[in-house]
Amino acid sequence: MKLLVYSDMSSDPWGGSEILWTKLIPVLQDRGVQVAATTFASRQARQVCQSHGLSETMLLPRSAVRPSRRVLPKVLNKLSGRAMQRARQRVWLDRQRRFCEHASPDVVFVSMAWPQSGISLHPFLKRTGTPYVCFLHGVGEAFAKHQASAERRSFLEGAAKVLLTGQRSERLLERWLGHPLTNAVPTLNFVDCDYFAPRPGESARDACDATRLLCVARLSVRDKGQDVLLEALADLRDLNWRLTLVGDGPDRELLEQQVAHLALEERVEFLGDTPNAEVRELLSTHDLFALSSRNEGLPLSLLEAMACALPCVATDVGSVREILQDEIGGLLVQPEDAANLGRALRRMIEDEALRRRCATHAMALVREKCEESAFLARVADLIEEAAASRPSRQSESAHAASH
Repeated sequence: MKLLVYSDMSSDPWGGSEILWTKLIPVLQDRGVQVAATTFASRQARQVCQSHGLSETMLLPRSAVRPSRRVLPKVLNKLSGRAMQRARQRVWLDRQRRFCEHASPDVVFVSMAWPQSGISLHPFLKRTGTPYVCFLHGVGEAFAKHQASAERRSFLEGAAKVLLTGQRSERLLERWLGHPLTNAVPTLNFVDCDYFAPRPGESARDACDATRLLCVARLSVRDKGQDVLLEALADLRDLNWRLTLVGDGPDRELLEQQVAHLALEERVEFLGDTPNAEVRELLSTHDLFALSSRNEGLPLSLLEAMACALPCVATDVGSVREILQDEIGGLLVQPEDAANLGRALRRMIEDEALRRRCATHAMALVREKCEESAFLARVADLIEEAAASRPSRQSESAHAASH
């Protein structure tokens, strides 16, 4: 069996959609599956493709979808009404379609960060009848306010399975499509519970005066809402706390300016992009995890914090409440509500017994619902089932010849 992995995410650093397919590859290879991949070029993508010895790869330059930042192409693109950018996209998408045809997969795994992802692959899938499984990582409220196009409905309806990060994502997708999806499978998300679990003898959270808060997320206020977190913490100056922001993104400068405006420079630290091994160490040396997102599916950073027995305060977005139960694994607040977020953070900072109780329950919840090996095995099973549903190539050839 030959699998083609398709991902059109071009973010840097990687998010959950990229992490999923890279974790899935060795599971399928252990089952004897031959894997090819097409995605955007990055250091991580090259490393994954090389380390796993993929049979065929096509890595697209980010310029295929992003306007060039160089002065001359930027000016020419503006003068042409962005025609140059659209032409570049068509060239690369055509090359990608030819690559998919040449790879001739038995099944395709489409890793989707949002409902509009993967659509450029649809003509190839429809024409060849290749079965495909989609994993949709997030469906924001904004999608549910509009109606999906006929092509996007056809793409999702034609999948063997559409895996979603929870039941809330499924409901939002139904509203966007205008009807339920019979092939939808709410699966939550995954984390390596053993890797992130507190280790014997590990006592990194030494007693100190300040309560250490940690937020791990891309610095994009539109989705991750770090601006709301800073606003909430600004009202807690009477408490002794320190915040570490891990991650980078387009709004780092904006957030640094907000920190300066709120006079929180002595309390807030920006660490930028951080390797996964260092993230685990940071989780073990902090007292509280905070996530103030406006839009989410089911964030891996939250699951990692819970697996590390870190109490959490998070916004009730996406499928977060399906894993983080309010007053049990942590505290939930509504998004964009700095006042309530501040009250929840105050409770956690002042009540050490509450933090200990939530930490214990958080670790148990995530191990029960999101353990990595079981999750990946289930996704691999669904991919193999989709491949088995395709008629043999001999049958397809005979059918084509008869027509």
